[in-house]
Amino acid sequence: MKKAQIELRENTIYSTSFDDIYFDSLEESEFVYANAFDFKEDENFIIAELGFGIGLNFFLCLERFYKQNKAKRLFYVSLEGFYIEPKYLRELYKKLGFYERFKENLEYFLSFYPKCKEGIYRFYFKNAFLDLVFKDENGVKELDFKADVWFLDGFNPKKNSKLFDESIIKELARLSKENTTLHTFSASSALQKNLKKFGFVVQKKRGFKKREMILASFKGLEIKDNKAYFARTYQKKVSRVAIIGSGIAGLSLAYELALRGIKCELFEKSKEIASGASGNESAILSSLILKKGVLLGEFSEFAFYEACRFYRQILALCPSGVLELAYNDLMKQRFLEQSSNILFNIDENKAFLEDGFNLDPKKICKDLFLKSGAKLHLEHDFLGFSYKDFFSLNFKDKPKQEGFDVLIYAMGSDSKDFVKYDFMKLSKVRGQLSLAKPFLKNSYPISSKGYVCVAKEDLQVFGASYDRLNESK
Repeated sequence: MKKAQIELRENTIYSTSFDDIYFDSLEESEFVYANAFDFKEDENFIIAELGFGIGLNFFLCLERFYKQNKAKRLFYVSLEGFYIEPKYLRELYKKLGFYERFKENLEYFLSFYPKCKEGIYRFYFKNAFLDLVFKDENGVKELDFKADVWFLDGFNPKKNSKLFDESIIKELARLSKENTTLHTFSASSALQKNLKKFGFVVQKKRGFKKREMILASFKGLEIKDNKAYFARTYQKKVSRVAIIGSGIAGLSLAYELALRGIKCELFEKSKEIASGASGNESAILSSLILKKGVLLGEFSEFAFYEACRFYRQILALCPSGVLELAYNDLMKQRFLEQSSNILFNIDENKAFLEDGFNLDPKKICKDLFLKSGAKLHLEHDFLGFSYKDFFSLNFKDKPKQEGFDVLIYAMGSDSKDFVKYDFMKLSKVRGQLSLAKPFLKNSYPISSKGYVCVAKEDLQVFGASYDRLNESK
C-alpha cells in the first residue's frame, strides 16, 4: 500500500502527490460534510466516503451522532488509498489545534490502527462502527451496502480524476438507495454529468468560501452487480437468528449480531458451551504463510489480523506473538517470497508474528456469550430444518423450535453432515492434541510442523496430528 506524501503548510495539510490540499479548515468539513445532512429515525444509518484522509469527517460525524436522538446505530464506511502513520496522524491533530476536541475517540482509533497493508479494518465504537477500507478507488467495487449519505472527499477532480470517474460513480449509484444524498465540495461539470447519467439529481449550492458546490440525490433505479465480493443474498429484515453450535465461531456471530439489535439463540448438543475444538485448554492464533498471490494465504492473513484486532478491541486481550519456523525447502521458499510482508517479520527461516496470540478458547467463549446476551439451549442435538416463511428446527428428543429468520451452522466439521451443495466440497479431518506437564519455558507459541503452546498452570498443549481418513471421535 502506498504511503501518503504530505506536508503541513501554514496550518493546512498539503498532498505533494496530488499537488492539492486535504481541506481548508475544520469549518469547511462541517459545512460541506458533517453538518450537511439529517440523521433519520432508523435502526441503522450508513455514511460512506471516498477519501478518509486524516479521518476528520468521521470524527465530526461520530461527535454529531452521539448528540442526535434518531438513528440507533451508525455505520461509517470509508475508502483510503494512501496510508498515514498513526504517530503522524496524532501530530497533525495537535498541530492543527483540534486534538483535544477529538482526543478520546482519536486515541481509541489510533490504538487499533492497522498496519500499512491493504484490507478492510473494523473499529468498534459505542453503537457505531467504522469500516476503514485501505484500497484505491476500485475497492468500492468489492463492497455491498446501501448508503444513506455519500461523501466525495478525494481532492479536486482535476487533480484526482480517477475518484470521480464514470465507473466509480456507477458503483456509488449501486450502493445507494432512493433519496441517498451525495455531498462534495466540487462543482465540476464532468462530475455533474456522471452523476446525472447514473440516476442522481444534481443541484448547485453555495459553497464554503466559494461560489458553488454540488448536492446530489439518488433517484435512479437499483443497479445490481454480482461482482461485489461481499454481495448480499438475503434482503429480508432480520430480527431472530438461530445458531447451531456454541464455539468461538457461533459466539462471535452472536455477539456481532447483538450489536445490531438482532436476537440470537444458540443450540448446543452438549451439556456446556465450547464442547468441541473451542474447548481446548490452549490455542494459537497465527496465519498460514504461503506464496504471494495464493488466495488461501491472503484469506488466512486477513482473517488472522482481523481476529487479532477483534480480540484486542472486544476482549482487551494482548498478543504474545507467535514464532513460525520453516521446516523444509518449500516453507523456506515461501518465507523468502513473503520477506517484505509487514505481518510476518521474517528473518531467513524464522517468522515472528507479533500480532499472534496464545489463547484460552474456553474463556473467550464464556466472555463472548456473556457479552452477546444470547439465549442458550443446551443438550439440543440438531437433526434438520424445514422452511416456510421462517425456519423450523428439529432436535433429537426435544420440541421443535420455530420462527427464525436466519439459520447459521457453526458446528465445525459437523457442518459437513448438513451442507450438501455440489460446489462446496467440505471434508472432515480428525485432529488430536496432546497434554503434558510443562516441558518448555516459552513465552510465546512456537509453530513449525507441529506447535507448542505456552504452559498453562500445570499443563502444556502441543500437537497436532491429523488423519483425513479417520472420522472417529
